[in-house]
Amino acid sequence: MNKAKVLVLGGLRDEALTDLKNICQVDIGPVGHRPEDDREWVLDHIAEYDGVIVAKMAFDREMIDAAKNLKIISTYGVGFDHVDVEYAKEKGIVVSNCPKSVLRPTAELAWTMIMASARRLHYYDHALREGVFLNADEYDNQGYSIEGKTLGIVGMGRIGQQVARFAKAFGMTIIYHNRHQVDDQIATELDAKYVDLDTLAKEAANNVLSFFKDGQAINQIN
Repeated sequence: MNKAKVLVLGGLRDEALTDLKNICQVDIGPVGHRPEDDREWVLDHIAEYDGVIVAKMAFDREMIDAAKNLKIISTYGVGFDHVDVEYAKEKGIVVSNCPKSVLRPTAELAWTMIMASARRLHYYDHALREGVFLNADEYDNQGYSIEGKTLGIVGMGRIGQQVARFAKAFGMTIIYHNRHQVDDQIATELDAKYVDLDTLAKEAANNVLSFFKDGQAINQIN
């Protein structure tokens, strides 16, 4: 039985690549350093493949039409707005994503920025690079403790909920706005209160935005 032929567009961990090679014939394509040239290469070769793993390259109608034998498009991470999902369905192509793969790393990055902002790390870093040594005893240079402060989360999906868990562990008050209120069990676990956007903007010391880029969400924050 012939192995399925898979094209990988973008970086893939060595262990994942090894596992994939055990069950498929795998080729590594362009990784996006020259977007226009890379797209032309894929358009010329995609008809050979049964599956593709793609990061950000657009799989629109033109690309899907060129993929005569394609059966699955798998995207890195959560987002799949670079894939014409409806047209892929019309062509009988499965589209999959990896919703949990970037959940904790993204939440950790958001939390890192909250801590850096509270403790003014960017301010100290910039000053030190300019050869200025700030006096940490001066009140304005100290930043503030986040314990007891209010965190506002816009978009209480998986990532927003993970950020809320970090915030709860640090003793913050959590308010959130979402298209729909989360289940009572989750709200109780996170000790999170649903509020409207205006209230969130007024009461929160720090804000986290965590939502898909779509027509309903893109203009919520100005």
